[in-house]
Amino acid sequence: MARYRSRPGQTPLLVVLDVQREYVTPGRPLHLRGIEPALQNCRRLLAHARAQNWPVAHVRHLQDSHLFNATMEWSRFVEGFEPRGHEMVFTKENLSCYSASEFVRLMESAVHNQVYLMGFEAQACCLSTLVDAFHRGHALAFVGDASLARRTELGDERESLRWVLEVISIYAPVLTTDEV
Repeated sequence: MARYRSRPGQTPLLVVLDVQREYVTPGRPLHLRGIEPALQNCRRLLAHARAQNWPVAHVRHLQDSHLFNATMEWSRFVEGFEPRGHEMVFTKENLSCYSASEFVRLMESAVHNQVYLMGFEAQACCLSTLVDAFHRGHALAFVGDASLARRTELGDERESLRWVLEVISIYAPVLTTDEV
């Protein structure tokens, strides 16, 4: 975990992953019930990063299907999470942020910075990104209370998040918003 800490003078990077309307819209296939507490933590952390002048990288999922289709309103960022003019925006077609070549270049240049990942959805895009980062030697920390997981036969969104955090902790430190 020591390699995860920033060196003096280096600014942390916040990666905002898939904070898109697909997850907050009731009736949509990927709607996450009970998402508001996680969104509130995302809001707090994004506001903190902006106040501290951290670089912010927004990653969105777009694909040619009924989910995350660029022509549909559900692929847009959740209100209040729209990138500001100076913030980075990456588009991915697969689960991992590393499926966007520009994101790979960013991470290769930021390898010694603290990198915090928050967003959705924990057992797919977040986990996939963290596993990719681990295998590339990139140290990311996951903000677990600023995320949520899809419900499964084994449990609702919160229960699913609890078990996926156990898996994520193999690949990255899991922090709370307050710890960041």
